[in-house]
Amino acid sequence: MINDHYDHHDIDPLALEPVDGGCAESQLLLSRRNMLGLSVSLFSLAFAPRIASAAGAADPRLLIVLLRGGVDGLNVLPFDHASYSPASRGTLCLDLAKQLDVGGGFKLNAVMKNFHDMFTRDNARIILPIAPPLQTRSHFDCAFNLENGLAASARSDSGWLNRLFATIPGQKKIQLGGKPLQIGNTPVILSGSEPVFSWSPWVYSPDFFKSPAAARLTSIYDTAAPQLGRVLKDGAATDAAAVGRPEDKPYSDALQRSFIGAARLLGADTGPRVAVLTVDNFDTHVAASANTAKVLSNFDTSLGLFRDRAMSLGYWDKTVVVCVSEFGRTVSDNGNGGCDHGIGTTALLAGGAIKKRGIIGEWPNLLAPGALAANKDVYARYDTRDLFKAVIKEHLDIADAGTNTQFINKDVFPGVDMLPTGISKLSNVLGGA
Repeated sequence: MINDHYDHHDIDPLALEPVDGGCAESQLLLSRRNMLGLSVSLFSLAFAPRIASAAGAADPRLLIVLLRGGVDGLNVLPFDHASYSPASRGTLCLDLAKQLDVGGGFKLNAVMKNFHDMFTRDNARIILPIAPPLQTRSHFDCAFNLENGLAASARSDSGWLNRLFATIPGQKKIQLGGKPLQIGNTPVILSGSEPVFSWSPWVYSPDFFKSPAAARLTSIYDTAAPQLGRVLKDGAATDAAAVGRPEDKPYSDALQRSFIGAARLLGADTGPRVAVLTVDNFDTHVAASANTAKVLSNFDTSLGLFRDRAMSLGYWDKTVVVCVSEFGRTVSDNGNGGCDHGIGTTALLAGGAIKKRGIIGEWPNLLAPGALAANKDVYARYDTRDLFKAVIKEHLDIADAGTNTQFINKDVFPGVDMLPTGISKLSNVLGGA
């Protein structure tokens, strides 16, 4: 996926026209992933032996979930205001009486029952409206900007999470698992100099590593290509850790398997502590309410399965899950019952390490003159780079210590200390003191 972004040109506006099943641009991205047999991906900084001094550490876990396609934040979190009505949203307007109450005049989409349960237990927070600095409404460009962590006009071949692990002190790197784990293909966020370890939920044969073919392949590799043999054995060990016990309930859905695999690998004694997982299909140009509800429902179920496994493995209280998208959707429908590429959206935080439920930010008056960008999009009030930086500081306990150690502001998120006009600074995102 990384090469999709190199030496790119401005995308033809026709590619952004609404089409059935998502715009042509998002279909192109999904086609590349499907050619690789991938519908979902998990990535993480992976297996490394623990050292004695790390045993008493906080041992935090961080799962970053990339919601691909552009999430309609007003569908995730509608609000009780006169401007939230068919006059502003058209057919996209949800019946607020049927949604889940989260206080402050906000409602949560009715399908998100697991996230709502986390919220009521003080294990979830929502930030809105938020977007990466680049706001071109292009999946390619905005997703790339979200993951490289740079200012809107800047370009880089590396992702911000890879740069973080390339610059943090060695002791902290070991405490966080050493290197990233990926499920599926490597996203831009993990591209760079640091090695990445991967696992994919098997589409065709979940028992491949137990088969005679795998044994023969291992024997061939051990003789002719020992390095590949070690990789195959590492893959078998990882798969065993991710899949779990034979008596565990099998899950046919790839997204659910991926979240369960992520939970198992993050809970392994010598496993990763930071991971990235991608979720597709949020590009809702047609029948948005029904399509978004379907995708949100499976995402919410998968997140609930992750929570259940993390609790059973005893580390939920050390976990933060950050869910972000490359942009939001237009406020009004597009005549096809859908909505097109927009700007501001929601970011979802969940995890036992969150101290107090809360909603940071507010939606504008959707009918007020000048309240919307180009009279159709919610302006972003927060920057995803600043959210990532706040989570790194508050949860992973990594922060710039002084003028001589400004590696986060200089190397990981260069320029993030100079937020654009109209963007507010984030702090206390986990609800601590």
